[in-house]
This record gives sequence, C-alpha cells and structure tokens, in this order.
Amino acid sequence: MRSLFNFLLTITFLYIYSIPIFGQEKFNISGGLGFPDLVNIGARYQVKQDSLQLGISIGFGQEIQAISGDVFYHFGGYSKLSTRRPWYLKGGFNIIHESHEESSVWALLFNLRLGREINLSKKVGLNLEAGLGYSPFQVISMEEIKAFPSFGIYFFYRI
Repeated sequence: MRSLFNFLLTITFLYIYSIPIFGQEKFNISGGLGFPDLVNIGARYQVKQDSLQLGISIGFGQEIQAISGDVFYHFGGYSKLSTRRPWYLKGGFNIIHESHEESSVWALLFNLRLGREINLSKKVGLNLEAGLGYSPFQVISMEEIKAFPSFGIYFFYRI
C-alpha cells in the first residue's frame, strides 16, 4: 500500500511540473492547512477565463498523507486586484493514507465547500473556505460518521 501512495505522489508532482505555465496569472501555487487536506502544498490552473480552476495538492500530517483534486467555480463579487471573482464553490476528492506500525488505512473522501478569495496584492492572496465532506467508504478515526465538516485556509501566489 505504501508503494501505491508513493506512485500517486509521483504522479502528482509530474502533473504539477508538466502543466504549461502561461502569462496572465493562470497558474497559482498554494500552501495551507485544512481538513481533510492536512498541511498541504498545491497548484491550480485557470482553464476558463476567470471562472474555472483545476487544482491538485498533497498534504502531510503525523502518520497521515493526503492527495487532493479539486474544481473551483468562481461566481460572485468583484475584486480591485484581480479579474477573477472572489467567491467560489469548490468540489473535490481526497485520497487519505493513514499508517500505523501494525496497519494501514486508506480512505476516499469527497467535499463541497463555499470559499472566498481575499486578494492581498495582484500576486498574493488568501483563501478561506468551509463546507461538508462525505466518505462513502472507510473513514479514518470516525468509523460511524459518513458526513463531516470540511474547511481550509490557504495562501496563494499567482505566477
């Protein structure tokens, strides 16, 4: 199982570094913390003018790792520092791996969040988001709970 996580981690890095970087700040790098995203680093690519972004990230915690994939739809408000609308809806998934000395647990989680992009300058900003998560399968440390709060705070830099 550990080799599967290493394989997914390698694919994530290859994806991040293979995305062509264009002008007009279409590519963002980010770092932050959240649940179930953990302490994470990631990348986002703007695919449809200012309304749609695709993101991928990897997260780390004590004996736990996460790989996340997300779609962002920017829909409301205006910002003086960016043409992208600051309010967004984010849907995504997380593959979580929790390892212990005697066992290893994998989980697939889905989440839907409402978020706000706060532009601190034309290149730097902060994302705040909250919503619900759902696990159709094994849930780490919450065997009976299928739905759970999902949240995050992230800094980003537009390249």
